[in-house]
Parts: sequence; C-alpha cells; structure tokens
Amino acid sequence: LDARGTPGVMGLKQALTDSGLFLEAKLAQPASSATSAALATDLKGTLLKLFDDLQPPAAGTPAPADSALRPETGAPLARAPPAQLSVPLALPEDEAVRASTADLARQVDGALARIQVNQLVSLPAENAPPVWVFELPVRQDGRTDVFDLRIEPYRAGDREEGRSPWTVVLAFDFEELGPVTAWLALSREQVSTTLWAQRPQTVRLFTDHMAELHA
Repeated sequence: LDARGTPGVMGLKQALTDSGLFLEAKLAQPASSATSAALATDLKGTLLKLFDDLQPPAAGTPAPADSALRPETGAPLARAPPAQLSVPLALPEDEAVRASTADLARQVDGALARIQVNQLVSLPAENAPPVWVFELPVRQDGRTDVFDLRIEPYRAGDREEGRSPWTVVLAFDFEELGPVTAWLALSREQVSTTLWAQRPQTVRLFTDHMAELHA
C-alpha cells in the first residue's frame, strides 16, 4: 500500500488477498484471465519468482523454462511462481554485486519463511473460528514499513460476555516510535482501540495527541 493515499475497505481487502496467504488456492483454480491477474499481484508468488531468479545458475546448465502451471492440466508445480512473472535476471559477474545479490536472496527467503509461518497460523482448525495473519507493507517517504496484522471473528460465548465479534491486532516498529501494538474491536459499527507502546516517550506522544487519534 501507499501511505500517500487512503486504501479504504477494498484496498485492505485486496492487500489481504495479495498477501501470499492464498497463493496455493489461486494456483488450484482453473486457468483463466482472472486467475492470471490474481497470480500476477500475489506477494508470495512474486517473491518465489524473485528468489529463483536470484539463484546463480549451475555451470554449463541452461536456465530452465519457468512455468507456474502445467498447460495441459492447470495443476501447480512445486515452488513455482506465476508464469507471467517469468523475467530471468542477468546476474552480474562483479564480486561485490554478487554478494549483494546473495544478501537480497537471503532477505527474500526470510520474507517467504514469514509468509509460510503466517499461512500455518491461518490454517482453519476444527471447531475454531478462522484467523488471518499477514504482513502489510506500506510505502512512505522513500521507505517501506511493515505492519503485522491479525484478524479474527468472535469466539463462542463472546456475544454473551459482551465482547466484540471482530478484532484486529496491528503491530509495527518504527524507528521514531519503537514497538507499538494496536488492538481494534468492531461491534455494531462501533470501533474501539487500545494502544500499547514500549517506549515511555511514545506513550506520552500518544497521550499528547489523543484528540487527533480520536478524530
């Protein structure tokens, strides 16, 4: 997302759809223009393609043709990103650049690992309400900040206890603020928010600007 604009409900819904949680479900769908469009914007698919492109080719081995779907069946291939993202990278020979490329590959691999952990956490459990856990990258002032989100509906008995039917936990760590967690509860079109901050100066900052936060 871009912090310069207000994403709105549809923007956040699209961010959840593209977060990588549902890549395998998208790949399982019959091949179509809608499926191709959904795969093209999927974060996990994009990262998988980038990770594969960053790997140095074996000596004397031509790069294999990449395809996310078997054309005859539409079935997904293991760890294959969307075919329309297949743009092989020409890796440079310079040692310093190769080191930077390897470092980028490690970062991409770490991002993929986090998505896979979120997918495991978000797997439906028997007799339990669904939970969605994902990362939301936001561009702002030439940098990208990552927000961790957890969305879950009410659990059994929550209505009787007067608790909210929907909750969202938002966590982020800005250099200026330090670790911050926001708990948002939605009930009957009313939203309540609780903020936790690790740094005392951040708590004072929130307290001093409470009127703006309420607005």
